[in-house]
Amino acid sequence: MNKITRRAAAITVVGAVVFSGLGMAQVANASAITPAGNIALHGPISGTTAGTGAVLTTGSATSSRMFNGITVDQGCPAGYRYSSNTLVFQGGVNHGAIATTRLQSTTAYGMTGLDGNPIAMDESYTVPGTSNFANNKNLSALASPIAAGAFEVRVYCFAGVNADFVNDKWFSLPLVLSSDLSTWSTPVVKTATTASLTAASNANKTITLTATVKAAGATATAAVGNCNFYDAANTLVGSGTVASGVGTFTTGVMAAGSYSYTAQFVGTNDVNYNDSAVSGSATAYVAGANASTVTVAIPAGQGSVMLSGVATSVDLGTAVLSGGMLTATGQLGSLTVTDSRQTDAAAWNLTGQTSDFTVGTKSFSGKYLGWTPALVGSTNAGTAGAAVLPGTTGLKTASVLATGSVVSGQTTTTTGATLNLAVPSNTPSGAYTAVLTLTLA
Repeated sequence: MNKITRRAAAITVVGAVVFSGLGMAQVANASAITPAGNIALHGPISGTTAGTGAVLTTGSATSSRMFNGITVDQGCPAGYRYSSNTLVFQGGVNHGAIATTRLQSTTAYGMTGLDGNPIAMDESYTVPGTSNFANNKNLSALASPIAAGAFEVRVYCFAGVNADFVNDKWFSLPLVLSSDLSTWSTPVVKTATTASLTAASNANKTITLTATVKAAGATATAAVGNCNFYDAANTLVGSGTVASGVGTFTTGVMAAGSYSYTAQFVGTNDVNYNDSAVSGSATAYVAGANASTVTVAIPAGQGSVMLSGVATSVDLGTAVLSGGMLTATGQLGSLTVTDSRQTDAAAWNLTGQTSDFTVGTKSFSGKYLGWTPALVGSTNAGTAGAAVLPGTTGLKTASVLATGSVVSGQTTTTTGATLNLAVPSNTPSGAYTAVLTLTLA
């Protein structure tokens, strides 16, 4: 069996972030709390059980209340503890509060976070029953309605009596409103897929096409949908329902000759997997009346996949203030994946993940580093990964730089990426470093 040997390479990413002469204290910019706290929405408590209810990942957008309790795993930062509230934003626009403003004296209704301790507001505290300080309305009752699609719940920490939605601090929870405006839910990040194809002629002169749906090199046994099969003219010839990651289709009786096909996985309301790109081609031969069948056994496990060209360091230079953030860019350099395995081998993935940036006792999260992958040259066997923006998860979460399946006649994929750093403007100065680890698997 063909196998990919897992390989990892580390790159030191260097960036001088901040910076004498910028006048940092005079900059007014949006101020999400760094590091970001984790917000959770909760349902009702069970009977008289103390503590919060179960964590909600979806709910009605039209009932009397959106949720029963809300928690944040950290409190409001020093200097922003006058009051707090919970609001709904969409596209950076404030659509109104969904709770009663919390003051330091609101302790009978929960933990407000205004003493620096984690926030926990629900109906289980001194004053029993549903708490307006946790939530007092649903999305349908907002001061300004939101549209279907992405939105966020923000827990604000205010510095003074006058709320400043730009410079005061907040925690954020990304959510999605359904197209019929009836249901909210946490967003689902779908997994990329590939499709590999085999074609086999049968004694009755039909051809059986078998497509396997894969994610990160493994068969996607939970994929829901169909595998569509196309001939050399890109005409759909048939479709097979995917079961345990495999879809099949058998043609009608074919005339003698050679036939090439491709396949594509197309999800049917699949919440876990994206549609695949079109597979590489597979060829089957239908013998004529006076033809002889010639057979040969090709052993499995031939060839290897290797990574080369990894730079030891990347210098992002000195960050500059842009759009309220300190930004810097640099080039990862060209990396080459050489895949000499057989065409039925598992797909490979080249991923990257960064550590946090540090200098002395100072640090900031690796989520502020992103990248824009790109292939180098025009004869690559693989494809570049999607761009990863800095700021939400960034490269703190392992992200695909390139991926590919074995393609007949092509064995190399050369890729690179532009590294993009964007950190809050109040980041302490220093020449920070982080380690970016590349893994081929």
